[in-house]
Amino acid sequence: MQIKDTMTRKPITVWLEDSIADAAAKLSISKLHVLPVVNEHNQLLGLLLERDLLQAIQHAHPDSSDVPLHLLAQFVLPDLKVRDLMKPPTTSLRANVPIKEAARQMLEHGVYGLPIVDDKDHLLGVFTVTNLMKAVVRGDLMILWP
Repeated sequence: MQIKDTMTRKPITVWLEDSIADAAAKLSISKLHVLPVVNEHNQLLGLLLERDLLQAIQHAHPDSSDVPLHLLAQFVLPDLKVRDLMKPPTTSLRANVPIKEAARQMLEHGVYGLPIVDDKDHLLGVFTVTNLMKAVVRGDLMILWP
């Protein structure tokens, strides 16, 4: 089984010039921990990680507590843009890669998901631990071990 069989297509994304508050709202609403950053051609430019956003908020306002993430970002980091906090992608994979390889890459890089791109780095989807678990529950676990 390949990544394309279980990946999430049309993932929630952000653009370089989106505000951190808007990105934080997308993270909060979707319950995601990372958002792919794309350009107008849907090419992958980087990743915005929830942990980096939380660190920036904590650094700017150490006393932040039970306030929702997007409200904190709006008031603590009002001028910050996605481009200010995004990171280059650790790795990305092609859709025809076997799930076993995706799982190995996630373990190797210590991430919970990977962007899936075509030959021109256009974002096709994401493959996450949730996608892996869905394959396991469907009974496709056998494909992970020889």
